[in-house]
Amino acid sequence: MSSEDARETAWRIHGADGEWTGQVDAKASFALKERFFLAGVFGSAVLPWMIAGC
Repeated sequence: MSSEDARETAWRIHGADGEWTGQVDAKASFALKERFFLAGVFGSAVLPWMIAGC
């Protein structure tokens, strides 16, 4: 393998790693937003009931 082939392979790996990281980041961001939304819905639905029961 020549040094140019090795360099090209390294750049391909680098590009694939960057794409994968971007996809994982997008999925994690969506999951985090979903968790906060559900926490807000749960909190607004249950918290008044809990306060009234005290």
